[in-house]
Amino acid sequence: MGRLTIGFVVDTCKRVWNLPRSGILVVVVLSVVVSQIAVGIAGTLPLLLVGSALTGLSYGFIFGFVPTLVSVWFGTQHFGSNWGLTSMLIGFSGQALGAFFGYVYDKNIPDQDPSKCPSGSCYRVAFVLSIGIATLGLLAAAVLARRRGHRRRQNRRQWEAEEVNHIEYVPFILAE
Repeated sequence: MGRLTIGFVVDTCKRVWNLPRSGILVVVVLSVVVSQIAVGIAGTLPLLLVGSALTGLSYGFIFGFVPTLVSVWFGTQHFGSNWGLTSMLIGFSGQALGAFFGYVYDKNIPDQDPSKCPSGSCYRVAFVLSIGIATLGLLAAAVLARRRGHRRRQNRRQWEAEEVNHIEYVPFILAE
């Protein structure tokens, strides 16, 4: 669902609110943080389902939006290599966190009996790490958005200054 809606969401944010792509990235990463918190604190099945749906939606947002960012920010000449590296890093972190979740679960489950692990208490530590990593990603996205906004304002001022310098003054002469 996230991949299907992210294009519409980004276009709406840019046209209606004039929100730059880097600002939209902050919102997308924020959705990851919220989804991890929802799953991490889930004590009931309905809350777990909501958190899981948010996780799927936010990852759909990421995989539908980040390729656009990669092509816009780094160009299309080496898009395949740049997106491949980005995807590889996302995949690596997913595999590493998955292995960590398994390790924490195996270490904390008593007698290897899943019924003795109420409300996900056996792997709560893994969600704390996942929320921490997502929060670091949110912080990085916010810093990136701020720097890109600053650069955008500098470029706009420079462009406006150059435009003023290139305008030739043509005096108005009254006909005699």
